[in-house]
Amino acid sequence: MVKFIAKGEDASQQKRGPWEPGYVFEVTADVTDAAGETRTGQQQVSIGKEALTLRLELPELLNREKMPPVRLFSTNATGEAQPARGTLRLYRLTPPARALRPRTWERPEREALSPEEFKRLFPLDAYAREDNDSTWARTLVLTQDFDTEKSTLLPLLATPLAQQAPGRYLLEATASTDATAQPAKTERRFTLYAPSAKTLPVPAPDWFVALQDSVAPGQPARFLVGSSEAGARVLLEAEAKGESLRREWLTLAAGEQRLIEIPVPASLGETQLYVHTTQVRDNRLYTHTAPVQVATPPAPLVLSIATFRDKLQPGQRETWRVTIRQTDGKPADAELLATLYDQSLDAFRPHSFRELEFPKPYHPAALAWQGRFDTQESNELMNQTVAGPNVRDIAYPHINMWGFDGEDGDKVYMMVESVKGNTDLAGMAADEVVVAQRSSSNMAKMRVPPPPPPPSAPPAPGMSDDLPDMDELRDKPANLSGVQARKDFRETAFWMPELRTNAQGETVLEFQMPEAVTRWQLLALAHDQQLHSDLLRRELVTQKQLQVTPNAPRFFREGDQLRLTAKLSNLTDQPMQGTAQLFLLDARTQQPLEGTILKSAANLPFDLKANQSSALAWNLAIPETAEGQVPLEAITYRVVAQTTARNRLSAKPKKRPRPLCTPMGRKIRCPCYPTDCS
Repeated sequence: MVKFIAKGEDASQQKRGPWEPGYVFEVTADVTDAAGETRTGQQQVSIGKEALTLRLELPELLNREKMPPVRLFSTNATGEAQPARGTLRLYRLTPPARALRPRTWERPEREALSPEEFKRLFPLDAYAREDNDSTWARTLVLTQDFDTEKSTLLPLLATPLAQQAPGRYLLEATASTDATAQPAKTERRFTLYAPSAKTLPVPAPDWFVALQDSVAPGQPARFLVGSSEAGARVLLEAEAKGESLRREWLTLAAGEQRLIEIPVPASLGETQLYVHTTQVRDNRLYTHTAPVQVATPPAPLVLSIATFRDKLQPGQRETWRVTIRQTDGKPADAELLATLYDQSLDAFRPHSFRELEFPKPYHPAALAWQGRFDTQESNELMNQTVAGPNVRDIAYPHINMWGFDGEDGDKVYMMVESVKGNTDLAGMAADEVVVAQRSSSNMAKMRVPPPPPPPSAPPAPGMSDDLPDMDELRDKPANLSGVQARKDFRETAFWMPELRTNAQGETVLEFQMPEAVTRWQLLALAHDQQLHSDLLRRELVTQKQLQVTPNAPRFFREGDQLRLTAKLSNLTDQPMQGTAQLFLLDARTQQPLEGTILKSAANLPFDLKANQSSALAWNLAIPETAEGQVPLEAITYRVVAQTTARNRLSAKPKKRPRPLCTPMGRKIRCPCYPTDCS
């Protein structure tokens, strides 16, 4: 636990606005384990004077006859949920008696006209801030308690809201954390309307509400149209598939709200319906466009997977049976796309499947309306540009270096042609490199394939499950050369893009897990010919009871003395004892190098407690290349651990191969391509 004093600005400073100042502190932790591997983590902590934050979630327009859910969230400064109790207050706002048109310019800092004269000259404009509902008078109409620990929903608010008259309202929520802290407060303004009402909820020069965004073929689409102005003329247009379905002028009374129903012919099928309203009045253009999806709502499919195990062994064969059914429980004739990949790839680019989405083309049946009511502050009468001669850049003579750049040493350029994943090049393996080397005046290029991975050591002759007793090996050093190293380190366990269900709506996934020890992500997308779809996501891990994680250097040079460390992890609830052994091979000749560069014992005992880790280390010394000798170019290393149980030996291969970086030098190139075993 890390404790620190979070200091902010001087508390005597005044507030900068309606909100209390807050601060964000970033905590960074660098943790190094016993093997020398360092991991970095960061977390941001928000701290302020307000220990509690409330947030109301409700739409701007509320249908009184079909109330949507209203939610209240209470969180602390870091955004985590924190239970709170408080009071809800509902206020009815009193709007101006006349409808005000939108401003075309900002309100001036100082008015030159009196309110009476301004109202006489500009009866449709706001003098001060009459068009802002924060200045309207409020009347308390409802008080109610809430407790977010029980639920974030406010179900008891729906019935009182449905009983209120249409209009503009303010919902306020307050809660206190303790007696000394300032109460937390939030508010939300909304308009409550009723489709069956004949008058507008608030005075407005233009009123338009789409009551639905999708309808079934043959059902009408409903809209609300209104205006506070007497005799307002509104052009109503409906179109689908580039053809006009309805076009008429509506004449509205003062303050009238009219319910418009547009029948949708069943012959249209599944398409997109567009409804437009246009009104030009008092030097203002009011236009609205509402898209309505005409289609039978697709029922989603239901995916389920049987006998799913979230912990598997590396290299284990597994069979999953995925069942796809319709919402009524009947088997679905569907197709399945499934993949299982290494979840660590999400650090470079998150992977996911999305439900089926198709473009919705729009072909208008008529020309669109455009308004040209605007303000112009100034006009440019003349802009005279003085033309002059063009000055060209001077081309100075240069010296031909004939391939000699004056630098001491060779230059080696490397270019990655194939990189796994969409990420930076650091730490990734290249399938092919291009090496360019300057020689005289010519540029010689040659393709150099990457060095092949060293073959895994074959099992020792006679290696079987019948290992000798520990009594026979008590005075002999353990020999782990017969342990077979893991080879299959694919990052994608399977990719099955086209799996069909049988008559029972089932499909079978048969696969073999790679031998990597990591966390895996299963993604599945099912769909049928009616565009019904569903997604499935699962996580699993592959691990062994005893794991070895080597922490090797990225490169080495001749004459280096280094310390090769490895971390042993006991993932069981029982203690483990055993021996770990380090193997070193010349990557070119596959000859052992323990006697040449290993300066400590190859076999190291370990004693691990339950669910604990420990570090092992070996001392290495890279020899200098003598005159006439072949230099040591690369080393293959293998770390093997075995445990003792019931006087028997049990081989535990660990860890996947990890290619290290190749240093680029003029004389020395000693890359290390290890094969860690687990």
